[in-house]
Amino acid sequence: MNVLNRDQQLALAAEANRAPSAHNTQQARWRFLPNGSVRLYEDLSGRLTIEDPTGRDALVGLGSAFEGMHIALTARGLGLSDAEPPTSDDAPPGLVRVADAALRHVEQPDEFADAVKLRHTYRGKFKEVASALPRLRKLLDNMPDIAPVYEAKVIPAIAHLHDDCSIEFLKRMDYQSELREWIRFSPKDVRWARDGLTAECLGLSRIERRLARVLLTPYVFHVLARCGLGRPLTSEAPMVRSSTAIAVLHAGRDESALDSGRRFYRFLLELCRAGFSACPMSTLVDSERGTQWLRETLHIPGDRQLVNVFRVGPSPSIQQCTSPRRPAEELLV
Repeated sequence: MNVLNRDQQLALAAEANRAPSAHNTQQARWRFLPNGSVRLYEDLSGRLTIEDPTGRDALVGLGSAFEGMHIALTARGLGLSDAEPPTSDDAPPGLVRVADAALRHVEQPDEFADAVKLRHTYRGKFKEVASALPRLRKLLDNMPDIAPVYEAKVIPAIAHLHDDCSIEFLKRMDYQSELREWIRFSPKDVRWARDGLTAECLGLSRIERRLARVLLTPYVFHVLARCGLGRPLTSEAPMVRSSTAIAVLHAGRDESALDSGRRFYRFLLELCRAGFSACPMSTLVDSERGTQWLRETLHIPGDRQLVNVFRVGPSPSIQQCTSPRRPAEELLV
């Protein structure tokens, strides 16, 4: 069922690429075959070897892209079958074959198709809105794979824990070096409009950008951290404390990272459709200390794996920064 021409494939790849990925690495690559099957590859040049040594975060991002492709197809009367493990390891140089799926006909667009254009990551402080908490409770309490936190005493504790876990990672020069590689401090950076975390989307002012470019140099930050100055420079506690809720996404022990990524994306789309914004706090699940604290405090069973943690609040009324995306031509192989 080869019903998609080149222009359609490019449009689909671009839409799927709106899905989130760690540090906005955008590792998903696609191939549409004449027999009606679709192949998903990982571009290894975007692998975070220090932050994500097992590759699980990469697979979660690829699962989000897979779900993004499915949602984009449904607007055209098509969809994807469940992802199947590759039957061979053949792949173009620099890529790894991740999953295969078949095109299939669907009757109507996915329920979240219109939410894709709303999806964003908001890294600032949330404004207090009287109606936000009851609306968010109604949403999160009906999600079986979400452990929500609303209590005013617990959210500051999570804010403090998140800063603790973050600074422990940032003290490592290898971790800091890898992170800095994906931060785009200036539009003069040739990668500014392609990928990574732009200073604009990080909410940095011009002065903050200039300071961060120097202070986040691995050696400089290492010295500052040893002097106790690293934490004040990187703290996100004020933003976390402003959250209406904290949401922990968890999954069954046997769920694949690819499937977790599909649910990850749909969760974010559902939040955005309801008028909320979210920002991941990944270091909480990357840290053994953070994971243990969350399990014990939120009573998450040991047979559940933690996928990610989000701070959630009302979407701001102002238009949010659009993170950069690679040209669609680079996404097809």
